[in-house]
Amino acid sequence: MAKLRHIPGILRYLGPAWALARLTIAIRHRFGVLRRRTPSIPWEAAPSPVAGALRLRLGPIDGLVHEPEAWEIRRGAFRHFSWSSRQLTFPPDWHANVLTGERVDPALHWTDLPDFGAGDIKGVWELSRWGWAYALGRAYLRTRDERHARDFAALADDWLDKNPPNLGPNWK
Repeated sequence: MAKLRHIPGILRYLGPAWALARLTIAIRHRFGVLRRRTPSIPWEAAPSPVAGALRLRLGPIDGLVHEPEAWEIRRGAFRHFSWSSRQLTFPPDWHANVLTGERVDPALHWTDLPDFGAGDIKGVWELSRWGWAYALGRAYLRTRDERHARDFAALADDWLDKNPPNLGPNWK
């Protein structure tokens, strides 16, 4: 009941359209509609647009050489939020919060995960934004060193193995 007192402020600052959209999502979640619409399936059964979404656009390679960052990635030091780097593992734990180290259960369907189970979910999502792919891709394009391509493939394969469709925090 205490949450009801926030309704006037929500309507005033976010607007009725946002409130209605959020209420619709909450109702769909509560009654299992989202879970039924997004079943957990193996990658082989995923529709081709899902697999196609993994294509990357590397952008221009002129200017900064990204090879030092690529070598750091190989050693398990991943940059996150474009301003900080943290020593992790190679490949990293895709379900751990890079800010707090807390881990989210990867076996749960995304609709069963709490919004704040391991701190801010953005800390868990950060490595799954694939920022590391740009550094590896640009380093490969600049140097043609096959190790950068192999590191990219290893990380991409590991992400796919550890994040089956609709399971775990990276689908939330």
